[in-house]
Order: sequence, then structure tokens, then C-alpha cells
Amino acid sequence: TSIEHFNANSAFDAEGLTILTEQIESRKKKRNDIEKDTMIAVRAKNLEAEKRSLVYPLSQLGEIDAAIDLQQRLADTDESGSDRITDVIAIAEILRDAGRTQDAYATLDTLSEEDRGRLTTSDVPIGTQALVALLELETDQQQTPVTSAFARRVIDQPRATLDTLALAVNRATGSGPRLQLLNLVSDELTRMSESSPDATEYRPFVAELWFSAATQAGESDPLRRELLTQTISRLNAVAQIDDDPERRVFAYQRKAYCEIELGSLDTGIRTYRQVLELEPNDPATLNNLADALKRRGQYPEALQTAERAVATSASSQLPDSVLSIFYNNLGGCHLAVGDTDSALVALRTSLDLDPSNAGARVTLAEAQLERLRAVRDQL
Repeated sequence: TSIEHFNANSAFDAEGLTILTEQIESRKKKRNDIEKDTMIAVRAKNLEAEKRSLVYPLSQLGEIDAAIDLQQRLADTDESGSDRITDVIAIAEILRDAGRTQDAYATLDTLSEEDRGRLTTSDVPIGTQALVALLELETDQQQTPVTSAFARRVIDQPRATLDTLALAVNRATGSGPRLQLLNLVSDELTRMSESSPDATEYRPFVAELWFSAATQAGESDPLRRELLTQTISRLNAVAQIDDDPERRVFAYQRKAYCEIELGSLDTGIRTYRQVLELEPNDPATLNNLADALKRRGQYPEALQTAERAVATSASSQLPDSVLSIFYNNLGGCHLAVGDTDSALVALRTSLDLDPSNAGARVTLAEAQLERLRAVRDQL
């Protein structure tokens, strides 16, 4: 009954009105308490998130002990215990990044057997698994269940998992553990492939694992050449044994890239030509071959190949950012043969497709400078 229907002058209605008012006020109080509790919980959660966001900057500033202390206090206040593993791993990561590997592993060792078992499950981030495995390798305490978990997830989610794993591996402090981890994962993948009805499906995964690690290693990384060399060896195994044309193209494309990165332009050019024997109109291969030919000084062929790359890309539905790269390369080839006008057209097209293409802006500036020189020489 709505409250306006009660007569406050009636004893019966007055009693009913009193009861109803008490109920309404009680509900208001409960709702108010719930809202306050929710507000407090949200504020507490926001405060915790804000504190957590301070941990990484502190560690980067060299305040390792302060970062660890803050992370530890956050772990101590975690009543649910749901973030216990995350907090312990975060402390271990701070210590490891600071070069205190033994302390990092000692922190990791505080996890219970149950928690350590959870590290091999799919709900634990692959980067966390990589950190644990690397710590074990760096402290000569190999425990392959985590590494086996890597391999299973590489099979289940090849692209994203490989990239994340490669990034994690490349953060290792020493070359030995990094190679050891890659070899352990490769061996596990190979072992799993032996029980597969189609073992050839697994070979590209092993090669791609090494390729990801090699391409994500920086120019100054002392292990980069070794990673590129090892990648070529594994790609050769795919190309020579596998009869599937797509997998052979996959192997040759990556092999050519690694060869050129190692400074073997002629070898890389030959390998790109092998790709084109299998896929004559692959725009990415044509573009990469054109770039290699240009770097080799074979400008007329480089220009012809770059033109083919742009022509074949028209029907390939590639994203504008990729097409922008092709036009940038075409502009560079035009510039190399002395055709500044055509270079300017191609480079402006490149920037129309992707205004953020820094390479195209640099090449365009070079073309404009060349144009100014030509005008000056005519005066």
C-alpha cells in the first residue's frame, strides 16, 4: 500500500504507518550501508591499484628495497590470497632485474608446492612462466614442468604465446640460460611432435620460436647473431623436409630475413628468389627482395621488383600501413635510379596511406633535397 493512503489520525492507520516508516528507514539504512561499503571497497581497490602502479617506477629508479617493501606490504594486505603468486613473482622479478638472481629465486622458493604447481596451468601468464623457468636455469635448478607448460601453450596459442615468450627470454641476464630455455622448449616441442599423427605440423613452431627470439633481440644484444644462426638451421630443416608449399614459403621468407640481418645479402637474395619460385606474386616477398637488391646496389632490378610488389598488392587487401611500406620502398628505388619526380609521387602516396610512417618521411626529405639540388644546378 502506498504511504499516501494511510490516515495519520486513525489509530490503526497510525500503527501501520509507523511500521511502514520503520521498514522504509531500515531499508534506507541498509542501502546506505551497502553504498558506503561499496564506496570504501572501490576506494580501497583504487588505492591498492595506485600503490601497485608505484612499484615499477621505484624499481626503475634504483629504489629496489623500497619497491620490494611496497610490493610485500601489498601482498600482506591481500586477505583473499588470490594475488599471492602474483605478488611473490613481482618481487622476484624486481630482484632479478636488479641482478640479484639468487635472492629472486629464494623469494620464488617461498611459494608452496601447491602454488608452484599452479605455475604450470594455463591461467598463469606465459611471461610469468618464462620468468620462473629462467630463474631456475640461472640458478642451476632446472624444473622442466614449467618448460613443458610453455610447449603446450606454444601449440595452443602459437602467435601470441611465441611473441610473449620471446620477449621474456630476451630479458634474461645471461646468454647461457636463454639458449638453454629455448633448447628446452624446442626439445619439448619435438618430443610432443613424436606422438602426433602429423609431426610436420610441429616443425614450424620450433623454427618460429627461435625466429621470434631472434627478431626481438636488439641490435646490441650479444646473443642476436647466435639466435639468427640457430634460426636459419631450424628453418632449413622445415624447408628441406616439409613438402607443404605454404610451410616452405614460411621457412624461406624467414630464412632470407635472418641471412640479410647477418649481413649475407647475396644469400638472402637467393633465398627470396626461392620463395618467388613457389609464390611468384607474393607482394611482401617482392618488396623485401626489392629492398635487398637496392641495398646490394642493383637499382634497375630493385625498381622493377618494387613496382611488381605495389602492383600485386592492389588485390591483396593488405592494411594501409603495409602498403605504405611498399610505396616507401618504391620511392627509394626511384630515387636510387635518379627519378626524383616518380620518387616524390610514391613517397607522398606512402604518407597518405600512413602518415606515421617515419621511414617515408625521411625518404621524402631526401627526395626533396635531391630536387632542390637539381634546381640549383640548373641555375
